Amino acid sequence: MKKILTLLSGLAFSVLSFSQISLKIELLPDNSTIKVSMIPEVTYAFPQNVTASGQITIKVPHGFGNYSFEVVNLNSLTPGADWAFNNRVDAPVEAPAWDYLSFGLVSNGTSAYNYQAGVELPMFSFQNGAAACADSIRLFDNINDPLISPNSLGINLENTVVVLGGGLVNSVSENVGTASVPGTPAALCEDLDFTSVLLCDGEAYQGSVYTQNTSIEEHFTTYLGCDSGFVVEIKVGVSTSATVDTAVCKGNMFNGTIINQDQMMTMTLVNGQGCDSVITYNVTALQPASTASDTLILPGQIFVGTAIFNDTIVVLTYPASNGCDSVHTVQVSVYQVPVTVQDTTLCQGEPFNGIIYNQSITLIDTLTGSTGFDSLLLTNIFINPSYIEFQTIPLCQGSVYKNVAYFQDTIIIESYSTANGCDSLIYTTLDVALPKIYVQDTMICFGENYQGLTVTKDTLLESVIYSAHGCDSIVYQTNIDMLPAANADIQGKTAICKHEPIVLTAYGGASYLWNNGQTTKTVQVATGGTYSVLVTNNFGCQDMAELVVIDTDPSVEIDAASPGCADGGDGAIRFLNPSGGEAPYSFSIDGGSLFTTYSNFDNLPPGRYALIMRDKNGCTWENATELIDPFDYQLDLSNDTTIILSESVQLKVATNLFQPASIEWWPAQGLDCTDCLEPTATPYESTVYHLRLTDSTGCAFEGKTHITVDRAEGIFVPTAFSPNEDGVNELLLVYAGENITRIRSFQVFNRWGVQVFSTENFKAGDPLHGWDGYWQGRRALTGAYVWSVQVEYVDGKAALYQGSVLLLR
Repeated sequence: MKKILTLLSGLAFSVLSFSQISLKIELLPDNSTIKVSMIPEVTYAFPQNVTASGQITIKVPHGFGNYSFEVVNLNSLTPGADWAFNNRVDAPVEAPAWDYLSFGLVSNGTSAYNYQAGVELPMFSFQNGAAACADSIRLFDNINDPLISPNSLGINLENTVVVLGGGLVNSVSENVGTASVPGTPAALCEDLDFTSVLLCDGEAYQGSVYTQNTSIEEHFTTYLGCDSGFVVEIKVGVSTSATVDTAVCKGNMFNGTIINQDQMMTMTLVNGQGCDSVITYNVTALQPASTASDTLILPGQIFVGTAIFNDTIVVLTYPASNGCDSVHTVQVSVYQVPVTVQDTTLCQGEPFNGIIYNQSITLIDTLTGSTGFDSLLLTNIFINPSYIEFQTIPLCQGSVYKNVAYFQDTIIIESYSTANGCDSLIYTTLDVALPKIYVQDTMICFGENYQGLTVTKDTLLESVIYSAHGCDSIVYQTNIDMLPAANADIQGKTAICKHEPIVLTAYGGASYLWNNGQTTKTVQVATGGTYSVLVTNNFGCQDMAELVVIDTDPSVEIDAASPGCADGGDGAIRFLNPSGGEAPYSFSIDGGSLFTTYSNFDNLPPGRYALIMRDKNGCTWENATELIDPFDYQLDLSNDTTIILSESVQLKVATNLFQPASIEWWPAQGLDCTDCLEPTATPYESTVYHLRLTDSTGCAFEGKTHITVDRAEGIFVPTAFSPNEDGVNELLLVYAGENITRIRSFQVFNRWGVQVFSTENFKAGDPLHGWDGYWQGRRALTGAYVWSVQVEYVDGKAALYQGSVLLLR
């Protein structure tokens, strides 16, 4: 066919190059075959309908191992236009969730496609030979697909159909509808899963660094082969940093470190976005100040609160302006001076130089001379007693003492003379009792008892106590501050399944004490019983909680009935008399994938079932049973075969059901009988014949065989002829097989597309309808010519064939 494209190249520039072709993909009713077609938007007659090349790319969800999409049963649907599976690209970096399958037209230069505007042209079909289905099978999008050229692989996967009438450029314009084929069964495919990832600036996720919040959707193929995926919400946080200058006195502690010199320290925290927050401290070590001085004092003189009699050193510490201690050292010198002593006698209470002394004392006077410290005068004062007496008389407020009423404490002084001439004094203290109020604060836990009162809020209590005199009262006020109660709680399972340990967790406090002696927040128990915990919160308040845990071991009886027919669906499994656990119970026959409260399962096929019963506590009983397949009838039909249109074939049957109660073939078209065991089939088109046999009990089983009807092999036109009047190969004739009843038309064109011969309605091989090599009464030039033949098959359907022939002289 390359030779045809060369001869017609001059014609390509005389037609429009803006034609468009839409592509379509669909799932056929057998729910397993995928068909690809094209729909032209313009009509092309021969030779403009010559298809130079074609490439179709289909994308399927990426699979793994046995679940990777496998192209099988590839069929070209238009005779004379053959397609092949060329290559595949699995999970490219631009689209890791997809595999790309490329199909190519191997009949380059074919004119097999009859391009009629709006008429769908089937191209090819195929099936998935992998272990499971794949959904979202779709055509490559020439405009929006992530793998359009240029890409990381340096390849071009676009959908192309190059037609001579389209100017020998890609005529594909769009995909029809969604151009997508859903997988089956769709109910097995999983929904998208959502997750969130926190990244701090500079961090990578799956090899990529993100600087802003991003949503990523990725698709994969599940173990069923169906499309599944997840959405990752990437949130990008920002790390923060700060520098703080601070000063610490030398030798003091800063953030757990003793500071003796200037240094830099860092601390890493977590900010509100969950990223690092780094604080850098520039720490300056402050030095304490140190000074010294001298001073001169007299013996016994007070210096900084202490009487000094000998030379000494006093060290004083003061706060400095920088906040650190300042040390001042004083050298104290004591000056020894001459001492003069004099004595004097006084009555107790008598003043001396304006001062009253109540006991003997020595006074030191300093007599300052020219040097500042000349001498000391010591005065010994001797005090004669005055016989002072003290007494206290209690009075009620307002009571009368010696004709005087008193309302507050009062001291009365009465004077008498002694034998020494000194006064004798009696001091009488009148203790006037006033009402007194004493306030005390106390704290108790919520709900505790205080002096017979249950306290649930902050409370002020008052109590009155009468004095011993019977006149005054004392008021005690108690401020009761209520502390938060400890609300004890135990959470965990309340049942132990088959002695498998469970974990109990206590809440409501800062420390815990279980009745089994453990002090942890959680305990593990393996036997039923009552478990309690004493909870103490941060305020010392306590509360008690308890939980009753039971031992359980569910059991149930099983009644199973196998199907009545081979591969039948009337089997049943029933759970009877559940016990040993706590109702309500739920039941599963698929190993726990699905639970139901119904205990009866009907309409079951044969096979092995994993049985589980679960009580309300989640405790389970597990077992397995098998529904036996009854006697399995065998049925084998003739192998799939291909016949030429108009041929017949007998359908062969092999079965171990020797006397079927009924025989049924369908469809009836092309069969000589539908109730006999081995009919003869003469179909006019490819057909799948089905056979159903039924035994005397009503059990039925089926088989099928596929007969493909081939129309393409029924025509032959020579590739060369020589009308040179030598009697050999003078005519260009059309030959056909028995499946073709007549030739509707036979046309021949030269290299410029001009028709040089035409004839209609004749039997194949008729010499009266052959071309003799003449055009318009003259010998046609030697060279290549293009012919077009429209035939009619025995079933009344028509087909168009084209080819080339070489005219020789």
